[in-house]
Amino acid sequence: MSLTLDRTLVPDLQMAETVPLREAEKLAIGNFSQAYLVNAGKNDLIKIDLIFKAGRKYESKRLQSLLTARLLREGTSEKSAAEIAELLDFYGASFKIRPGLDHVTISVFSMRKYIREVLNLSVHLINDASFPQNELDIVRDNALQKLEVNLQKTKYLASRAFRLHLFGDGHHYGYADDVAEYNSIQTTDLQSHKAATLFAENASVFISGKIAAETIEIIKDELSKIRSQKDEVHPSKATLKTYQTDRIILPKEGAIQAAIRVGKPIISKRHADYPKLSILNTILGGYFGSRLMSNIREEKGYTYGIYSTLVNLQDAAYFAIGTEVNVDVADDAHAEIMKEIQRLIDEPVSADELNLVRNYLIGGLMQSVDGAFRTSSALQSLYLFDLNTQYFHDFVDTIRQVSSGDLQEMAAKYLSPETLSTIIARNE
Repeated sequence: MSLTLDRTLVPDLQMAETVPLREAEKLAIGNFSQAYLVNAGKNDLIKIDLIFKAGRKYESKRLQSLLTARLLREGTSEKSAAEIAELLDFYGASFKIRPGLDHVTISVFSMRKYIREVLNLSVHLINDASFPQNELDIVRDNALQKLEVNLQKTKYLASRAFRLHLFGDGHHYGYADDVAEYNSIQTTDLQSHKAATLFAENASVFISGKIAAETIEIIKDELSKIRSQKDEVHPSKATLKTYQTDRIILPKEGAIQAAIRVGKPIISKRHADYPKLSILNTILGGYFGSRLMSNIREEKGYTYGIYSTLVNLQDAAYFAIGTEVNVDVADDAHAEIMKEIQRLIDEPVSADELNLVRNYLIGGLMQSVDGAFRTSSALQSLYLFDLNTQYFHDFVDTIRQVSSGDLQEMAAKYLSPETLSTIIARNE
């Protein structure tokens, strides 16, 4: 008996029964405020994320955090930037620094057999970065050149104006870098920011990979050498501005494309409604098959891409839609964006679309915990907001159980068009 496969039939979607995510193992390492281990995987590569409260929120001068992070591996009292790069290359390791609005994350990748040497070097960079003047000059010149180029791009101008509108120039989330601020930064500013923020008590550490007990002890021993400091960090006392809806047009002479940003401050992931709102956002513009993509890219051909997103920060959260279109269709594209938002309020999401998004989200969550490194990242996104894995599992339950009525309620409650601000940068 032979079986014939009918390739014209779409197979039934099968939703995963569970999405496995367990709490990380807690470790005691030196004076770190928090230390976690995700011990899993099959290869000998180890990742260590050191997350310091050292972002913009903790600056005493604008651009301190960004430039301190960029120069951290560019020289110490003992090693030049070239020597540091050569050593990392020799060990097949990497030392990556990601400055953010709230945190600065240092990610160290190393083969197990070189973990002591790589961590010894990494700790040396954190403790003894000297911020050579010549390296600061190079980084600053490169940043100023990049800024000059970006100021000609409508997408940069729109994003910059959008954050300024939401948070204000006086807030660490809202200010935009400029030439005068870059030129005002001195090496002493970077040294003071490092001294005030890069110490063990001010950091969380996440260790992930296939790690034997003796290797864990090596890691603990080396990380314990990161300097200790009893002084507490001092976050910015800037308050968020009172939000007001607005429509702002930024003229950019000669621009071929118009950049559109639409959004508002929104609830954070700590809020009970957030999981449902996140599902709604996915339907609107959170994946390639979203309504915004289907309408504005596929049907109208106005853009190559459009997205909507929910951004979570420690002191705020916001909803944003972004796209770039030809100048002559900017107003039409904006009208279609608002139409799709209003549809979510007026019309229930169909069962087929909701099931499709359910499967997409469950699949994405399964990918997010596939392997030690991804699991560590998933846990970071929880722990840094004082959440745990129960939140993750509750989120999965919400995806399975949410109704079209729930989503309509979220749309009316949080995405009413009259509460949204619009920024359009374009040639007038």
